[in-house]
Amino acid sequence: MDEIAKRVSGTASMTVTKVEPNDIHYHDSYRYDGVTGGAGEGDSKRRDHGRLVCVKDKCEIPTDGSGTFLNPLLWGTPPAAIRAGVTWTVHIDRAWELGPSGDQTITVISADPSTGTTVLKREGSGEGFFDSDAKQLHITREGKSFQVDLTPARAHWIGQTIFRHGVVLADELVVERPVTLTSADAGKINAMERQYILLNAAP
Repeated sequence: MDEIAKRVSGTASMTVTKVEPNDIHYHDSYRYDGVTGGAGEGDSKRRDHGRLVCVKDKCEIPTDGSGTFLNPLLWGTPPAAIRAGVTWTVHIDRAWELGPSGDQTITVISADPSTGTTVLKREGSGEGFFDSDAKQLHITREGKSFQVDLTPARAHWIGQTIFRHGVVLADELVVERPVTLTSADAGKINAMERQYILLNAAP
């Protein structure tokens, strides 16, 4: 089959409008380049120490692979003592944007108490579909187009994130997994899929 390569880029701006003991209120404006319906703005809030994102009082667990704040779904609860070399394990109990349910190990690469800046490495694996998965794909082979069903195998991901007081300054993550593509016309194709995030905060 011909290789499939896609890229989604964009920008977003967040303004904190109010801080309460259990809530952070903010206004978001965003644009994904070249994506239909990929621009907008609105008010949201984070509750329960970042475990929930709420829009118009409808709350759900955020499954984004990255974002503005430390997400407890992916990072768990860090230990009280944070220093280089400390590790902890997180069980991700649901599919998320760039991975399935699975287990991940967090390692502190560096920590600077004077600035509140911490660099964390995350590495994990799991079985099943991603939260963002399309169950079918269109592929081309020898000039012909086919619709195929996607069956994922075990995924592995690794990346590094820079936080300052719980806010994400930079985030890199790559996930790879074997996939099987099948259809009556194309037969069975074994392929390798790779997705990645590259997120950088504006100065």
